[in-house]
Amino acid sequence: MTEPLSKKIKVAGHTITVHKATFVMSLQRSVLIANAGDEKPNGAYKSLDSSVVNYVHQLLYPSLSACSQGDIPTEPEFLALLEDDVNKWLNVASSLNPDWFDLHSETAKVKEEKEKNA
Repeated sequence: MTEPLSKKIKVAGHTITVHKATFVMSLQRSVLIANAGDEKPNGAYKSLDSSVVNYVHQLLYPSLSACSQGDIPTEPEFLALLEDDVNKWLNVASSLNPDWFDLHSETAKVKEEKEKNA
């Protein structure tokens, strides 16, 4: 049986179709990440730690939005989503595009290993 190329999900009232990335989506993701690194995050981030800003604004949100179509939450809406909704979107996106999200898992593993050795 072949793997699906997309999956439709509902996240906080938003209907989103998450796709296995095409070449163009991959390029779009790269551009979004590069642009996020050059711009100053909006006011929704002002009370958050810089590591959260770097992760969400410069990596997570661009990656999720680049492989998704439909009623995509804006970045401020994304920050207000419940954890279950973010996890639902992230789980589907990472199952279709594991290479885009392996870095997050690897980072968590490295962090866990460092804590063990501390």
